[in-house]
Amino acid sequence: TKPYTDKEISKFAAHCVAAAEQSKQIILPTLEKPLKLSSFLEQGTSATDTKIIFEATGSPLKTILSKMLPTKLTVAFGPEGGFTLEEQHALTSQGFEKLKLCSPILRTQDAVEVGIGALRCLL
Repeated sequence: TKPYTDKEISKFAAHCVAAAEQSKQIILPTLEKPLKLSSFLEQGTSATDTKIIFEATGSPLKTILSKMLPTKLTVAFGPEGGFTLEEQHALTSQGFEKLKLCSPILRTQDAVEVGIGALRCLL
Protein backbone atom coordinates (compact mmCIF):
# COMPACT_ATOMS: atom_id res chain seq x y z
CA THR A 1 0.00 0.00 0.00
CA LYS A 2 2.96 2.31 0.45
CA PRO A 3 6.14 2.36 -1.61
CA TYR A 4 9.32 1.19 0.06
CA THR A 5 11.96 3.83 0.49
CA ASP A 6 15.50 3.38 -0.81
CA LYS A 7 16.62 3.18 2.82
CA GLU A 8 14.20 0.30 3.52
CA ILE A 9 15.32 -1.57 0.40
CA SER A 10 18.99 -1.08 1.32
CA LYS A 11 18.29 -2.39 4.81
CA PHE A 12 16.52 -5.45 3.38
CA ALA A 13 19.40 -6.07 0.95
CA ALA A 14 21.86 -5.86 3.87
CA HIS A 15 19.79 -8.48 5.73
CA CYS A 16 20.01 -10.77 2.69
CA VAL A 17 23.80 -10.34 2.49
CA ALA A 18 24.21 -11.00 6.21
CA ALA A 19 22.00 -14.09 6.02
CA ALA A 20 23.93 -15.38 2.99
CA GLU A 21 27.26 -14.86 4.75
CA GLN A 22 26.02 -16.53 7.91
CA SER A 23 24.70 -19.56 6.02
CA LYS A 24 27.78 -19.72 3.75
CA GLN A 25 25.76 -19.09 0.57
CA ILE A 26 27.88 -17.89 -2.32
CA ILE A 27 25.02 -16.75 -4.55
CA LEU A 28 22.99 -13.73 -3.52
CA PRO A 29 19.47 -13.17 -4.78
CA THR A 30 18.92 -10.08 -6.91
CA LEU A 31 16.48 -7.79 -5.20
CA GLU A 32 14.40 -5.53 -7.38
CA LYS A 33 12.53 -2.48 -6.19
CA PRO A 34 8.88 -3.36 -5.65
CA LEU A 35 6.66 -2.62 -8.64
CA LYS A 36 2.96 -2.46 -9.25
CA LEU A 37 1.91 -5.80 -10.66
CA SER A 38 0.75 -4.26 -13.94
CA SER A 39 4.18 -2.64 -14.46
CA PHE A 40 5.94 -5.91 -13.66
CA LEU A 41 3.79 -7.88 -16.10
CA GLU A 42 4.32 -5.28 -18.84
CA GLN A 43 8.10 -5.81 -18.55
CA GLY A 44 7.63 -9.52 -19.15
CA THR A 45 9.93 -12.38 -18.24
CA SER A 46 11.70 -14.96 -20.32
CA ALA A 47 9.57 -17.92 -21.39
CA THR A 48 12.33 -20.24 -20.16
CA ASP A 49 12.42 -18.81 -16.63
CA THR A 50 10.94 -20.83 -13.80
CA LYS A 51 8.34 -18.54 -12.26
CA ILE A 52 6.49 -18.99 -9.00
CA ILE A 53 4.17 -17.08 -6.73
CA PHE A 54 3.62 -18.06 -3.14
CA GLU A 55 -0.10 -18.42 -2.43
CA ALA A 56 -1.87 -20.31 0.36
CA THR A 57 -3.88 -22.23 -2.25
CA GLY A 58 -0.81 -23.36 -4.21
CA SER A 59 0.88 -26.74 -4.48
CA PRO A 60 3.41 -27.72 -1.81
CA LEU A 61 6.80 -26.06 -2.29
CA LYS A 62 8.55 -29.42 -2.58
CA THR A 63 6.92 -29.91 -6.00
CA ILE A 64 9.67 -27.71 -7.46
CA LEU A 65 12.08 -30.58 -6.77
CA SER A 66 10.35 -32.72 -9.37
CA LYS A 67 11.30 -30.23 -12.08
CA MET A 68 14.62 -29.62 -13.73
CA LEU A 69 16.78 -27.29 -11.68
CA PRO A 70 16.15 -23.79 -12.98
CA THR A 71 18.99 -21.61 -14.21
CA LYS A 72 16.90 -18.54 -13.51
CA LEU A 73 14.05 -18.27 -11.06
CA THR A 74 11.60 -15.39 -10.84
CA VAL A 75 9.56 -15.20 -7.64
CA ALA A 76 6.67 -12.78 -7.16
CA PHE A 77 5.77 -11.93 -3.57
CA GLY A 78 2.38 -10.36 -3.02
CA PRO A 79 1.22 -7.54 -0.83
CA GLU A 80 -0.12 -7.96 2.70
CA GLY A 81 -3.24 -10.10 2.33
CA GLY A 82 -1.98 -11.80 -0.83
CA PHE A 83 -2.67 -11.37 -4.52
CA THR A 84 -6.26 -10.86 -5.65
CA LEU A 85 -7.81 -13.54 -7.86
CA GLU A 86 -7.36 -11.23 -10.86
CA GLU A 87 -3.68 -10.73 -10.03
CA GLN A 88 -3.20 -14.48 -9.58
CA HIS A 89 -4.80 -15.08 -12.98
CA ALA A 90 -2.60 -12.43 -14.60
CA LEU A 91 0.51 -14.08 -13.15
CA THR A 92 -0.47 -17.66 -13.98
CA SER A 93 -1.32 -16.61 -17.54
CA GLN A 94 2.31 -15.38 -17.78
CA GLY A 95 3.58 -18.83 -16.75
CA PHE A 96 3.84 -18.41 -12.98
CA GLU A 97 3.10 -21.51 -10.91
CA LYS A 98 1.37 -21.13 -7.55
CA LEU A 99 3.26 -22.78 -4.71
CA LYS A 100 2.41 -22.85 -1.03
CA LEU A 101 5.23 -21.54 1.14
CA CYS A 102 3.92 -22.62 4.55
CA SER A 103 0.67 -23.02 6.45
CA PRO A 104 0.58 -19.73 8.32
CA ILE A 105 0.21 -16.67 6.13
CA LEU A 106 3.28 -14.48 6.55
CA ARG A 107 3.82 -10.76 6.34
CA THR A 108 5.31 -9.75 2.99
CA GLN A 109 8.81 -9.08 4.31
CA ASP A 110 8.84 -12.37 6.22
CA ALA A 111 7.54 -14.26 3.17
CA VAL A 112 10.42 -12.92 1.08
CA GLU A 113 13.01 -14.05 3.63
CA VAL A 114 11.42 -17.45 4.26
CA GLY A 115 10.74 -18.02 0.56
CA ILE A 116 14.26 -17.22 -0.57
CA GLY A 117 15.71 -19.30 2.26
CA ALA A 118 13.49 -22.28 1.42
CA LEU A 119 14.33 -22.08 -2.27
CA ARG A 120 18.06 -21.90 -1.52
CA CYS A 121 17.75 -25.06 0.60
CA LEU A 122 15.79 -26.92 -2.08
CA LEU A 123 17.91 -25.84 -5.02
